[in-house]
Amino acid sequence: MFGGLGLPETGVLLLLGLFLFGPERLPGMASDLGAFLRKVRTWTKDLGEELKADLGPEVGDLDLRSLHPREFVRRHLFE
Repeated sequence: MFGGLGLPETGVLLLLGLFLFGPERLPGMASDLGAFLRKVRTWTKDLGEELKADLGPEVGDLDLRSLHPREFVRRHLFE
């Protein structure tokens, strides 16, 4: 989900949050962030299902990953 966010970067963000918000508020903020991310994930899933239902069955078999510019160039250059 976070791409290039590894263990060192996560540690730096955790320390930064600890210094900015303090140890008392940090767990509550992390919980709120987790709840928000769950809501966003649910919203995007529902939106995708609604779009598929509205646009019809021909959109259901559409592979969106093949339309990504990197994949598009790779497919046309190396095939």
